[in-house]
Amino acid sequence: GDSLLGGDDLDQRLMAHVAQSLLELGGHELPNEPEAMAWLRSACREARHFLSYDDAVEVEHEGSVVGITRQMFEELIDDEVHSLENPFACMLEDAVMGTDDLDGVYLIGGTTQTPIIRRNVEELFRTDVTTPADADDLVALGAARAAAVRHGSIGGPALQDITTLSAGLKVPGGRVSVAVPRLSPLPAKSHTTFSPARP
Repeated sequence: GDSLLGGDDLDQRLMAHVAQSLLELGGHELPNEPEAMAWLRSACREARHFLSYDDAVEVEHEGSVVGITRQMFEELIDDEVHSLENPFACMLEDAVMGTDDLDGVYLIGGTTQTPIIRRNVEELFRTDVTTPADADDLVALGAARAAAVRHGSIGGPALQDITTLSAGLKVPGGRVSVAVPRLSPLPAKSHTTFSPARP
């Protein structure tokens, strides 16, 4: 996935839509103040959660009501959702796997409850998507199983912690000298000698 994309990004799309709609309905602009922005963020987050299960929701502010349908919300975030296609493809490539190698996909996290995201994942991976009732239990079970495999108590593929991004240092010229390439097994070591740059 995209570790920089989350529910807050989807909320921002809703916030912009609601703020513009309130301006058009009531003729007044929400003040760019912490209290007003906190209300807007909270209201849009709640609306997003409702739209995971309901077809429509309303956001009310000082007598003005903004109606939002699930279809409208999905149109607002469509480009964000489709931006996941490349990271998903890279993930399979990095794992040297194809969609035929998958038995299923488990989605964990609040944003994964969003129907358009679930549909997108099903289409990309061509397999069933499951959202566990208790995600914390599933994560704990997976961690316990990985520990048991590593310990030798049970059989199965051993999971290896890896770096998802390269780590390095910025050097003169705006370049980055990579010390630990992405996908390196952890723990990782790297030794590089740098000389001070001459003025």
